[in-house]
This record gives sequence, C-alpha cells and structure tokens, in this order.
Amino acid sequence: MSPVSGSSADSIASTSFSILVRLPMPLPILSVPRKTGGIPEPSDRTGLARDLLQFARSNRCDSTLLTSSNPDETLPPELLAVLNESFVAQLAETFRNASHDGSYQTAFTSGETLLALYRLIYPENYPQIGLHLLELAKTYWNGLLVQNLDTRRECLGYLTEAKAILSVLGPEGDEGGPLVEISTLESLLLNQ
Repeated sequence: MSPVSGSSADSIASTSFSILVRLPMPLPILSVPRKTGGIPEPSDRTGLARDLLQFARSNRCDSTLLTSSNPDETLPPELLAVLNESFVAQLAETFRNASHDGSYQTAFTSGETLLALYRLIYPENYPQIGLHLLELAKTYWNGLLVQNLDTRRECLGYLTEAKAILSVLGPEGDEGGPLVEISTLESLLLNQ
C-alpha cells in the first residue's frame, strides 16, 4: 500500500481506524501517519508482535498513550505498523486458531500481544478488552486442563479483569452471555 498525502491520507486513516476501533474520530494518533508518510504495511509480523509485547510490558500501555497530545513521541515509529488493519486481523486470527487447535504457547503469546494492542487503541474498560480477557482466561483454562500447564494464576487474573470490565455493562440479555461464562469459569477454578 503506497502512502497517500494530504487530506486524503487523513480521510483514509480516519475511516480505517474508525472501522478498526469503532470510536469517533479524529484521534491524535491520526496525525502520525501524515507526519511519517502513512501507516506502514508490517514486514516482519513476528518481530513486530514481539516488539509490541515488549513495549507494552515496559510502558504504560493503554489508550491514553495514543490519545496524548503528542502520540508520535509516545509510540515508537517502528511500532506504527501495529495500527495496520492487516496486522490486527492476522494477530486475531493467529490467536483464534491457536486457541482452538490447542497450540497453547502460540495462543498465549498472540493473545497477550492482541491484548496489548487493544489496550493501546481502546479506552480503558472498553467491552472489547473485557471480551478478549475472557477469551484469554478460557484459553489459559484449556491449557491447564488439556496439557496440565501451570496457568491457573494467569487464568484467574484475566478472568478477574474481564469480570470487572464486563460487569459494568451487566447481562447482555442473551442466555449464556459473557457474565455467565465468567461465573462458570470462576466455579471451575475454585473447584480445581
């Protein structure tokens, strides 16, 4: 994808980013593509995911980072490609497939990386973060059951955080929704 200049770059970035995060635009982060020539296509996705996870673990990684007055100074230029829709889609697919196929180490890494990305682009307590935390908790639970991995602590941590976020919304009205899943998994963990 070749960079676009001027107001069309802002328009494309706003449209793409609003689809990705489902938030009103513009965000200050959208000034970064204009200054840098656009959101780059990720070349080394594995390295980019590793760098994002490392960045998230060593920095305050939440949406205030991208909505600060100078996001181009807070998000390193080498991480700009994490905002590319193809990177987000590929990371989500890797997590989903690895979780379902029982490739738990891959699922843990890709899931934690996706969580770091969600925390960058979504506001704190955004439902997408809570739903992803629930999926991470279920993945860690499956790793505990299927492969006898020592993942109880992680499962409980993600589950607790998911509950805190999703309880704000309350029941969705659909039988077996996220709060029911959380309650079920909590019971299973307590009886483990």
